[in-house]
Amino acid sequence: MENVSHKRRIIITLIFISIIAVFLIIKITQLHFSSRVIVNNKNSIIKRGDIIDASGYPLAVSIYKYSIFADPRKVTDPDTESLKLSYILAIPQSEIKDLLTRNRHFVWIKRKVDDSVISKVKELSLPGIYIKKEYTRVYPEGTLASQVVGFVNIDNMGLEGIEYKYNDVLLHTDSSGQKEQKGLTVQLTLDRTVQYIAQEAINTYARQVKPKKAVAIVYEIKTGKILALALYPQFHPEYFYNYDKSVLTCFSVVDAFEPGSTMKVFAAITLLEHLPDALKRTYFCKGSVEVYDATIKCTKEHGKVTLNDIITYSCNAGIIQAMQPVKKEYLYQTLIRFGFGEKTGIQLPGESQGILRNTNQWSGLSKYSMSIGQELSVTSVQLVAAFGAIANNGIYMYPQIVNQIQNNYGEAVAKFFPRTKGKIVNETIAKTILSMMHNVVIEGTGKKAYIAGYGTGGKTGTAQKSLPQGGYITDAYVVSFIGIAPVDNPDICILVMFDEPEYGGSGGELAAPVFSDIAKRVLPLRGFGSVTVNATQAKPMQYRPFKHDVLPDFIGQADTIALRKLIHLQHEYPIQYIMKGKGKVVAQDPKPGVPLKKVAAITLVLE
Repeated sequence: MENVSHKRRIIITLIFISIIAVFLIIKITQLHFSSRVIVNNKNSIIKRGDIIDASGYPLAVSIYKYSIFADPRKVTDPDTESLKLSYILAIPQSEIKDLLTRNRHFVWIKRKVDDSVISKVKELSLPGIYIKKEYTRVYPEGTLASQVVGFVNIDNMGLEGIEYKYNDVLLHTDSSGQKEQKGLTVQLTLDRTVQYIAQEAINTYARQVKPKKAVAIVYEIKTGKILALALYPQFHPEYFYNYDKSVLTCFSVVDAFEPGSTMKVFAAITLLEHLPDALKRTYFCKGSVEVYDATIKCTKEHGKVTLNDIITYSCNAGIIQAMQPVKKEYLYQTLIRFGFGEKTGIQLPGESQGILRNTNQWSGLSKYSMSIGQELSVTSVQLVAAFGAIANNGIYMYPQIVNQIQNNYGEAVAKFFPRTKGKIVNETIAKTILSMMHNVVIEGTGKKAYIAGYGTGGKTGTAQKSLPQGGYITDAYVVSFIGIAPVDNPDICILVMFDEPEYGGSGGELAAPVFSDIAKRVLPLRGFGSVTVNATQAKPMQYRPFKHDVLPDFIGQADTIALRKLIHLQHEYPIQYIMKGKGKVVAQDPKPGVPLKKVAAITLVLE
């Protein structure tokens, strides 16, 4: 009896499983052969959050675009339809026909096309051809800060820069009570005006000296915030595919380089910490010095020099002689404290930690090589933060480039506060080094960094580029200058670096003038000096200023063009704007021709 009951339970269970299996097969078959067209691209539905500067200027925004797709099973005449679409879309007919004859429910024909093209496709009313709204990314400031901001692919996925690092945040919806889903906004520490000044300066000088790459960083000493990170060459994020991949990364963070004589400053700090009479000692430079069968040359014969002279005139022979009684471990500890050999944690992808080998891997020459900036490599952000600590009375502030994350109402949902290691060097020593850096500008290798009316200080660097297998490349240098302004009340630290300038020269000759050009324009904006500079002078390089004083006519313009003109208009006048809808402008208030001085806000209606 029990055996019969057991068999019955097995049969019932098998019947139940069979019913579920049949149901699943039917459901899968319905889904596979359904005539419905299902388009499920989450990233195209969500309006990607904005990237803005510290003042709220948009650096990356999303707008509507239309895409064309097909359901091949509903296409009645592939030959005719592909021919008509080929003419409008400028795509070979064979490619379109191949798409229209596939055994699928959905194929993309062309994505994110101009409105004029969409209108022509709509007029054709072709069976099986459809239009879909998607979001596309635009960059109102064009190439400005392009390596920092980054870019996205056609599916709105971030590929580089902040777009990549904060991809999930920019796609994280906070749309309660709103019709559209929009991601969160990332606010940077960059100041658009300072960024423009730094970019214009580095571009101008780079066109003269023709380097492979160039960097200009403006760092706020008290907070560690990056006010500008300008790289050369630039690229336009909307057309990133037209550029070499090496240009697309933020190489001031990704690439490390041998810093050269800027490292003499940290050797001097080591001397001041471990030799009580370091400032009183004297050395003699005869133009070169012998160390472990190696001859290290100087720029010239400096004669009798003190530690102050060594920094002022960047004397290799002097610093090597001075470092002889100092243990290599002391120099290593100094370099580690100042952040070399470790990532700074700046909020950008691909950061390098540089190269700083442990002392058990040093040769007898290493201590001296590192004192003049060889046998180690650093990133630009490491270097600017290290010098910033000297200017900040010995307090190290980690570099920061993201200020906060905002919701759709402009409210902060996450804030990034300045981070510090605390005091890493004695305040008296820091001030002594700062005084030496001031002498570099007054009478030493950095005279071209002098700015009338402001006290500045800095250090030059000229480093021969090394080979991966060892040794150095003839006539290939990295030249740099890193400076502090003003010296009596340090506010900003500026690093300028040229990688392999075609026209040779030292850091003092090539990089120091760029520091001067940037600092004398930025300092008045920061409240230093009597010179007044209007922030509106920093206009995007790709736009021309308005030549009239009346409100322009926006009717008929696409949303992207209208947006860029509105943003540019704000650079000239304190005007707010509201854009209602998507597409082309069909109405505006006030009407065209109204004097701009009387306009407080502009409303554009788009369809």
